[in-house]
Amino acid sequence: MNGFITKSIPEHGNGWEVIVEPSGLIDDKYDYLFYEVKMSNVIAPDEGWVVESKNIESWFNEKLPKMV
Repeated sequence: MNGFITKSIPEHGNGWEVIVEPSGLIDDKYDYLFYEVKMSNVIAPDEGWVVESKNIESWFNEKLPKMV
């Protein structure tokens, strides 16, 4: 194994088993899934994007339709 989960919200255990409401609320409590890992032998990609948070909505609106 290349790594392990150090923190997750909700608890990951052997995998997330959650119920998501149509509103997006997870398990009547969370509005996101989060995990943090400790890994070895991480290889950085050769290309990708860096997008300022204030521009993320317009970036998604422009790029995502082209990826389908």
